[in-house]
Amino acid sequence: MRLLQISSAVMLGDTERHICDLSSGLSAKGADVRSVLPVGCEWKGRLAAASGNEPYEAKLRGGADVISAFRIAGVARKIGSEIIHAHLPRDYPSAAIAAKLSGASLIISHHSSAPVGMFSRLTARNASALVATSYVAGQVLAERFGRERLTGIPGFGTVLERTEEGKRDFAAGFRHEYGIGEERWVVAAVGGLSPGDDLILAANEVIRELPDAYFVVIGWASEGDGPFRRRLRRLVRVFDLENNILFLDKIDELDHLFAAASAFVVTSSSGTADLAALEAMAAGVPVVAVRTGPSGDLIGEGKTTLVSDGKDPVALAANILRLASDKEDLSGIGNSARSFAEEMLTKERIADSTLKVYEAAIA
Repeated sequence: MRLLQISSAVMLGDTERHICDLSSGLSAKGADVRSVLPVGCEWKGRLAAASGNEPYEAKLRGGADVISAFRIAGVARKIGSEIIHAHLPRDYPSAAIAAKLSGASLIISHHSSAPVGMFSRLTARNASALVATSYVAGQVLAERFGRERLTGIPGFGTVLERTEEGKRDFAAGFRHEYGIGEERWVVAAVGGLSPGDDLILAANEVIRELPDAYFVVIGWASEGDGPFRRRLRRLVRVFDLENNILFLDKIDELDHLFAAASAFVVTSSSGTADLAALEAMAAGVPVVAVRTGPSGDLIGEGKTTLVSDGKDPVALAANILRLASDKEDLSGIGNSARSFAEEMLTKERIADSTLKVYEAAIA
């Protein structure tokens, strides 16, 4: 397979490191990985070493720049590229035009919580696949384009290389920002809650036994609005849980939440919840999930994740309380989760997942 990576970034950052690592993994799988970078790009040599090919240089202006698009299309036609893969929202429009001109399939990746602009939204509709490398990036893409073409493939930076002091600072900052006391035992839940009632019922069971438990629910209304929100809030009022549950539509930094959390609950079937579960594992946070939840082959039942059957909030609550009552068990599962995440975040695995996206696009 021959593919063309596009980035107009001049400076080396996390996204650019991901592109280099991805290119290395794809090259090791036999793909012919080429790239177009801006003139004066400081990470050109690093990408050349990773991909085994010298990047092409061009004046990439970003946005709906026709000249940039023609330059990219010219390279794509020259090398016979089957895939054009753009990694920055400002490059989506020119990459989309180039894909149309060259006949290549367009793949776009999003790596952060940065919004997608108007031109990017319009042109990304032509993409064969949308790839989110983190949960927050998936939120952005899902909000703009829906979930139909959305795939979650974790970025190499998902494993959080934080010192214990850094994690404590993140935890303290998160608790201070949302007024969560130090005595609270925080349970995080991320993703569209469907069915959300099960989490609220489970939370009620947990709080009966552990009054200091505090649930932080992120992205809680992604699969419903209006009546859905009202039903959840009504349940919270009925069970008198207003002081134990915080609903947030979105969050920019999951690592701050995970630094404060002692457990992470997965009840959603959304693809980006897979990424959130893996990010929690990478942060050493034990995952509690339902058997019908999204984690699938990410679940290492009994070692990295405590799993209950779907539609059983009492069993879900029991798993959460198990972690709360046994610090040794909590620490052991957290350490196993971290190790499992590191095994999942190898170049080989991420390259395999990306190749599957490419193959589906050109099939």
